[in-house]
Amino acid sequence: GTVTEALNATANCSVDLTIKAPAAPAPQAPPPPAKATQLDDIIFAPNNSRVNNCAKRILEDLYKQMAADPDSTVILVGHEDEKEARSHGKKHARHLDEERVLNTAATLTAGTGTCQKLELSRVQVAWVGTKQDAEFKTRSCETSVVERKGQEAGSDSNAKNRRVEIWIVPKGVAMPEAAASAHAAPEKAIKAKGCPR
Repeated sequence: GTVTEALNATANCSVDLTIKAPAAPAPQAPPPPAKATQLDDIIFAPNNSRVNNCAKRILEDLYKQMAADPDSTVILVGHEDEKEARSHGKKHARHLDEERVLNTAATLTAGTGTCQKLELSRVQVAWVGTKQDAEFKTRSCETSVVERKGQEAGSDSNAKNRRVEIWIVPKGVAMPEAAASAHAAPEKAIKAKGCPR
């Protein structure tokens, strides 16, 4: 550097400088991979496949979540207890685990009355009888009140066998193990139900 004063006298000096580059930012951990989310189960009364009002509120919430992520898929997994399975053919044309899933899918997709209007192409289904591979997730619907005679789901040890599991699966995410047998929803059987009451 050079300094000149008022009488034009000058002075010089030099200084060695070392400039250090800033430290590289610490690498950030990648975000955790997306995974399927299990929502609250829909609970059914014994020997019944009707989607009650409490279950319809769960499906309303599900529809809103699906609308917010238009690339996601919903998987419905139905269950029945051993007594219900033994009565197949006597009281019901289909096993109740299947019938419960079909009624749930119709309530989620029919688009009329009290039913939501989710695209059926975004719904996959499975029915697994009494098999239990996923956590039993329930809230107030487990002890829902009687809406029609004989329609109380009740709180008992068999409630987990009278449920439909609900899974939201984002695009590119593997199917949950509990829904490994899921397949495309049967359009004809579901549309034939209209909006179940």
